[in-house]
Amino acid sequence: MLQPPQVGRIGRHHGREEQHRVKQRVLGPQAVPALVQDFEIETQPTRTYALRFDGYPCSGGKLDGLEAMKQAIFLILQTERFQYAIYSWNYGIELNALLGQTMTPYLQAKVAKAIEDALMADDRVLSVEQFSFTKGKRSLLVKFTVTTTEGDVESEFEFGGETA
Repeated sequence: MLQPPQVGRIGRHHGREEQHRVKQRVLGPQAVPALVQDFEIETQPTRTYALRFDGYPCSGGKLDGLEAMKQAIFLILQTERFQYAIYSWNYGIELNALLGQTMTPYLQAKVAKAIEDALMADDRVLSVEQFSFTKGKRSLLVKFTVTTTEGDVESEFEFGGETA
């Protein structure tokens, strides 16, 4: 549907005003072509370098599939979010604010939520569930199951004490 042209004054040219005709039209549904999916969504492999955390140098191997997911989960939970400029703000876990709090059910819920938020930022992670908590003298051991596109991963995380 077209509206009649409108007359307006736009700008000055050598001291005199010029009149310009401006056409306005309103786009209706017939003017918008149907959206067509002309692309394919391709899943990227989970291949990554194998890292060793026991103090020995890396062997130069690579991991893929479920083993790569186990390493990714470990690295995400060992990296404090917003602390390192090299990582995206979506990478890592936010636990510094919880350090020093007493071991209560409220703290357990906050730690579980922080773990879930950290892992769900990875698009290969589908869900994080079945949390169980074991209180130590100065730490809280959290066990949980991570459902990923590669399969289920039984994982654990120690919060507080020396390792958090």
